[in-house]
Amino acid sequence: MSKYCENCNPINEPDLPIIVLPCGYSICYDEIIDLPDNFDCMFCSNHIIDKYECFNMQRNKSTLREIENKNHETNSSNFKSPVLNKNKDELDYFVNEHISSILRKIDQKREELKLKLNHQIDEYSNELVLELKNYGKEYKKIHLKCCKFKKDTLEKKKQDDSALNKKASVSSSVLNNQTPSSLSATINDPLNPMSQLFQTLTESCIFCSKPLGNLNSFNRKMHIENCKIRKNLESNLQAANSDGTKVEVVQDPDEKADNCVYCNKSFVKLKTFHRRLHLDHCKLKKRKLKELNNQEINLETQEEPIVSQEISEINSNLDNEYIDQGHNEHVSSQNEKAQMSLDTPELCMYCSRSLDNLSTFNKNLHTDRCKIKQLKKAEAEQSKQANRNTRKRAKTSNNYDINENNQNIQYSETQYDLTAKADFDSSENLNDDLTIATIANNSTDYSNHLIETSPQVSHEYDSINSYDNHIFKDEKNEYI
Repeated sequence: MSKYCENCNPINEPDLPIIVLPCGYSICYDEIIDLPDNFDCMFCSNHIIDKYECFNMQRNKSTLREIENKNHETNSSNFKSPVLNKNKDELDYFVNEHISSILRKIDQKREELKLKLNHQIDEYSNELVLELKNYGKEYKKIHLKCCKFKKDTLEKKKQDDSALNKKASVSSSVLNNQTPSSLSATINDPLNPMSQLFQTLTESCIFCSKPLGNLNSFNRKMHIENCKIRKNLESNLQAANSDGTKVEVVQDPDEKADNCVYCNKSFVKLKTFHRRLHLDHCKLKKRKLKELNNQEINLETQEEPIVSQEISEINSNLDNEYIDQGHNEHVSSQNEKAQMSLDTPELCMYCSRSLDNLSTFNKNLHTDRCKIKQLKKAEAEQSKQANRNTRKRAKTSNNYDINENNQNIQYSETQYDLTAKADFDSSENLNDDLTIATIANNSTDYSNHLIETSPQVSHEYDSINSYDNHIFKDEKNEYI
């Protein structure tokens, strides 16, 4: 078997497909395809070759497949080349071909949205039209009712006026025809209608003695009920103030000022009844505040403990030293301190709560209550401490001295924080850090000196410390 055709020149056409014959010779595909189905072998001439059996040989099948593939490639290349060239030349055709489906979808969606929106607009407009129609119907009904009511009231008023005119004419005719003696007799007669008419015209209120002749029956009842309520309120106030305090009678709104006597609030938008209630409330507030102040005075007149006296002496000495040392620095930083005092919020000196949202009256009331509360707690703690028996401390002398010195230092710091804080906050020299540090050091030295000289301070320290902790816990619970 040769790779070249043995019938033609292999040099001229080396790439032609080769078919192998059953006898082993090779021939070109182009030569054998033109031969009949059965032909004599051209090389050996000894046998007859069937062309289809020759093509069914395994070697020739692969050759035929290669020939078919080449034919397909040539056909496809010939078909694609003009189409590709046409698409490359016509760009608009290519773009429109690919986006035409998307454009159709967009148009379809737009039409659907238009239909939905138009349907919603129609529904909303129809609902508004129905509401307006219903409102018109209701307005017509209300208008007819109002017209009917006005007509009825006018007719009733005309009837009342006609009846009053008839009574007035009858009374005038009777008065003109009667003598004074007969007139007094008719007026005093309870069965005579003239006497009843005269009583209604000359009737007056039993509480305020105001005439009621120009009022109808309903307004008379309302006037009498208001006067009765006012009279009961005044009697209740007099009963509440029966302890000897002076009772202030509330005047009419036309005769008094338009502001509260106690808190100076305006009464322009308040009625008479609400003005009286406001005045009574302010009066009770003032009375309670007076009682609290009296309790505070009674507590302050009692004897102070020895520790409080020593604390006051420490504060006075600290104030003198501070005035001597920091007077010059205070003058130089006065404007800065004023600005800082404006920025700092106003706090209660006893419970450290903010007082910015309270009025002046409520601020004073809050501080007085906190002060009285702490005074009562201190008094109760003193009574407990006086009744408690003294305990002996089983400690060595060295440990006792160390613990005593530590307690004295803590005592001086806590007393400085509790008592000297209010005095220094109210003074003008609070904002200078250097002077405050020197004062704190001087206060600790001076308090240690006083504590070493006074034998009773160590005994009083435990009670003061427990009192401070108790106050802190109470204030924390109240704040929560």
